[in-house]
Amino acid sequence: MGYRSDVRIATTKKGYEFLCERINEYVKAHPAVVKLLGTSVEPDFYEEFGDDVVFGWDCVKWDPSYSYVAPIEEAIGKLEREAGIPYEFCRVGELDADVEKRGTFGFGELGVHVSPYTTINIYQ
Repeated sequence: MGYRSDVRIATTKKGYEFLCERINEYVKAHPAVVKLLGTSVEPDFYEEFGDDVVFGWDCVKWDPSYSYVAPIEEAIGKLEREAGIPYEFCRVGELDADVEKRGTFGFGELGVHVSPYTTINIYQ
């Protein structure tokens, strides 16, 4: 089965569209890649909060070297750097100390935030 993680990403609706478009471009250039996200693929979890969204996957093998994770990681990297769109990324692994958080995490930039607990909670 392998090591699994729960992943949540908070951003704006515009940010979600940006990510989907970048992933579609990547997959078009690399057709053998299985998509976890894109305009025709929905993530395991998706919820809207006004102009913001939180989406992600449960029990996913999340490693940036995996072909289905690489385009998402690449697009997330461009989200703030190229588009100036805020985001918050949270990954919780199977081990207690395996928590990864990154992004803008500026209260006020997004109306919704992700934070790790026993499970990943979403709050406004």
